[in-house]
Amino acid sequence: MVGLLIALLWLGLGLVFGYSFPEAFLNAASFLFWWYTIITCLLFVICLCVTVFIGTTASQNLVGAFMGIILGTVVGTTLSVIALSKNLLFIIGSYLISASVVINYPETPVWNQTKLIVGSVILSICLVTTYTMKKIQK
Repeated sequence: MVGLLIALLWLGLGLVFGYSFPEAFLNAASFLFWWYTIITCLLFVICLCVTVFIGTTASQNLVGAFMGIILGTVVGTTLSVIALSKNLLFIIGSYLISASVVINYPETPVWNQTKLIVGSVILSICLVTTYTMKKIQK
């Protein structure tokens, strides 16, 4: 949600500063793609750190070493799959939106409406499911 709001602000500022709509749209969509990519990588690193922490904490004694390896692997794999599967759709949707416009400077911009629609639908589904999951958890 935060990344989408920043991208919309980026789009608005691009239009205010005199960029054409396709240029401002491309900049905002590229920002959104990189935002989701970096956030996913950070979540993956956090999941790996949790895996290592749980594994080393449980392996303080001899019996805990084996359990720590198993528990750390299971928890780390589960967290990584959850983090990556949810955010992978955000990355795919934002990439399709950013790839939906090609700017050829001597000519007019070329819009790929299929990529724009599919990317928008994927992002909308991700945002709705994220919002409803937050409502369910409260």
